[in-house]
Amino acid sequence: VALDVTGGSVRMRVRQVGRTSIIDTLLGTVPNESEGKVTFVFDSDTLSTTGVLEGEIEFTDSASRTQTVVDLIKFKVRSQFG
Repeated sequence: VALDVTGGSVRMRVRQVGRTSIIDTLLGTVPNESEGKVTFVFDSDTLSTTGVLEGEIEFTDSASRTQTVVDLIKFKVRSQFG
């Protein structure tokens, strides 16, 4: 069942795997709050670090209660060709 995110905000904190310092915090865009789908746009600052990165998703509801997704999202960033 999708989490209704009406009135809340969704963030993703990004860091390199094995490190504790945060590279960036992305604010999610929610096209339809009742469906619980969120889109994150990575900018050049976030993707300037090559290697394996991980993202932690956090939802804060309208009453300022926070829920964190247990599983981290992992992705690999490599240098551009040429």
